Amino acid sequence: TNVTYAINDEYSPQDVNLIGVWGRDVVTIAKSQIGYQESDEVSKFDQWAGNSSGTNNWNANFVNYCLNYAGVSAQEIPWDTSYSFTQWQSALQDAGVYKNYTQGAAKVGDIVFVQGWNAGQNYNVGIIVEASANQYTIVFGDEDGNGRVGTQAFYQDWTQRILGYFSLSSSFEQSTG
Repeated sequence: TNVTYAINDEYSPQDVNLIGVWGRDVVTIAKSQIGYQESDEVSKFDQWAGNSSGTNNWNANFVNYCLNYAGVSAQEIPWDTSYSFTQWQSALQDAGVYKNYTQGAAKVGDIVFVQGWNAGQNYNVGIIVEASANQYTIVFGDEDGNGRVGTQAFYQDWTQRILGYFSLSSSFEQSTG
């Protein structure tokens, strides 16, 4: 069954086939945004979140955007564009849905919290769009700070950078339609 959401505004993802299952719909929306490039230092994800001046790292706003347009209930899975990385982790922990990462535990459709690549770098949040025994492909907004939506492959030896996740693919795979 295709699902049409009432949310249809200037920021809505275009030409996506949503089925009403949170994990799958979040992945569909994330993939539809790969290659998006911000203009004038402000991303559409920041603008959607009400931040017209932009941010250095809009990974969280990108993920919130995907959650919003997939119809994920912020009452059941806490998400809010005002959360910092640690505030979001805490809200998810308080709701009992945040899980510490163990090798191979996360699945396609899960939202992962990842340690930055360099000492002192911001943490990132992304969406797993592909998974195999030894690799995850994760979509990030503002990938590597270059102002575009892109993917990164996390091989088994890189997964120690994954701090935790919350699942839309299994325990919270719910129909919105």
